[in-house]
Amino acid sequence: MTYPHAVLTAWLCALLLACALAYDMAHAGELYLDAGIGASLFVPTIGDGTWYQQGLPHDWKRDSLAYKVGLGYRFNERWSVSAAYLNLGQSGVDARTTLDDSYYDPINHKCLQKCDALGSFKVRDRMQGGELTISRAFPVGNWSPYVKVGGAVMIHNLQAVIVDSANMSVLNFHGNIPMIVLGGGVEYKPWHLYAETSFYHGLGGDDSGCLGGPCGWPISKQVLVTVFGVRIPLGK
Repeated sequence: MTYPHAVLTAWLCALLLACALAYDMAHAGELYLDAGIGASLFVPTIGDGTWYQQGLPHDWKRDSLAYKVGLGYRFNERWSVSAAYLNLGQSGVDARTTLDDSYYDPINHKCLQKCDALGSFKVRDRMQGGELTISRAFPVGNWSPYVKVGGAVMIHNLQAVIVDSANMSVLNFHGNIPMIVLGGGVEYKPWHLYAETSFYHGLGGDDSGCLGGPCGWPISKQVLVTVFGVRIPLGK
């Protein structure tokens, strides 16, 4: 097990234990299993000259399948807490590039030299992690709109394949990115079905402010995620 996965495993175990303790201590509430699937929209946050050059041809890969599974505890019909594992999928960019920094001007976004002999980048960045959130519902009949707020730690693993006329090289980076989570949705209570949209905003700069070291130059530290799911009561 790699260090990032060990951090994630320990963090999730602690959150699940906290949910179990809450269940034992508050008999009036309800423990539930939370599972959902949907889509992520990654917002590129890297600057010009990092993994792509704005003045040269490039193609963003911003949409991805996302899913989550976790445990939640409903204190009453208004308040609940949830700990979940999330897989936000993969962002990426395919770009033509000059492979020497002195050949490109990132301020004015233009190629300076060897513009007819471009290399290429193929970059893919996978993101997964865990979140802990608190929700406040506003029940109306069978429907229960809600808002949620909390925090997350996302592990990203980036691979860049760099090709020029003579060579091919592969670079790998990773980082543990702390994030603020804001979201909202609605639950149909009779069937325990819900739909929600959440915004994940990473803290720190493009390659700073991360847990255990640099972020590893992620493509995106802002992600919009829409999930459709079910909350299955586990009994009292």
